[in-house]
Amino acid sequence: NAFPEIETKVAELIAELDVFAAEKQKYEARLRVAVEELQAFMKSTEYEKKLSEAIDKLEVLRGLLYDKFHQESGARESLLQAIEQVKKKMLSVQETLNSKVPIVKRFLEQCNDLLLATGPNQEYLLDVCAQGNAACIENEASLHVSCCCGYNPVAWFGSHVTSEVMSAAITGR
Repeated sequence: NAFPEIETKVAELIAELDVFAAEKQKYEARLRVAVEELQAFMKSTEYEKKLSEAIDKLEVLRGLLYDKFHQESGARESLLQAIEQVKKKMLSVQETLNSKVPIVKRFLEQCNDLLLATGPNQEYLLDVCAQGNAACIENEASLHVSCCCGYNPVAWFGSHVTSEVMSAAITGR
């Protein structure tokens, strides 16, 4: 149960990073357009006239820059929101790791062993066939070929394993 929770939180973070990447691209594209428009305006006669008539030329330039880039505040806000969402998802991943990694470690330490597998009716030994005589397997004098299965729970780590899956794996279905 701990590992799927970690996977889910990491997947949510990755999805949020994709949203952030798209918002960043959108913001950068809008800034490029704004810079191109500003450069074109600064080459215009309208700008030259405005600047030549201005008493405080620096203030005119500041106002022009503010007006141009203030128009892009929607893209900026979207980018900032995406950044906040990534931060939230990162904190969520960190909290999940803090609480679930000890559980995963304990599983890896305590369950990394070969265990006897059982079937749906708790059977663990398969009587394949009689060899040499017809005595039943319970008889000490019988000669039978039989088999059993072992499994290591760590081999299933990260998989969603149900009793049906284990039963099918053990019986060879």
